[in-house]
Amino acid sequence: GLTDSDGRVSFNLDDGSYLAIASAGGYVFAAHDTVVVNGPTVDTVFGDQFDPGAPPSPGLCRVYGYVYTSGGEAEDDATVTASLASGTVLYNGVIVSPSALTTTTHEQGYFYLDLIPSALLEPSGTKYEFTIARSDGVILRQRLEVPNETQWRLSW
Repeated sequence: GLTDSDGRVSFNLDDGSYLAIASAGGYVFAAHDTVVVNGPTVDTVFGDQFDPGAPPSPGLCRVYGYVYTSGGEAEDDATVTASLASGTVLYNGVIVSPSALTTTTHEQGYFYLDLIPSALLEPSGTKYEFTIARSDGVILRQRLEVPNETQWRLSW
């Protein structure tokens, strides 16, 4: 559901256990909240304001996100990679290397990469291939366009 102007949302749920996942631009929440319903129940989920910062150059987009385990724990030291899915492209008439950019998540599962927005690359519609991997294998591989924004939380 979507919250109202006061940040509230209501659900009519049968008794049971539910997984609540909150998300809002500019805020960071715990990976999830388990809500146990046994009759009338109220649960509050808190988020902290968050600004991932600006990329070092005004033409870039800071792509950021968090990686959590299925148990809701921060995934420390996961490798996050972005590469141009179609190989070499142009940016303002200059060849852009298809070399991958890589970072790792820190102890809170956070990562960021500064990338050229897809709309500024030729050919148009150029996508990046994002890969997130742990020591035991790849947990995500997705091709996405990076928006022409200063900041973007990786979502799919």
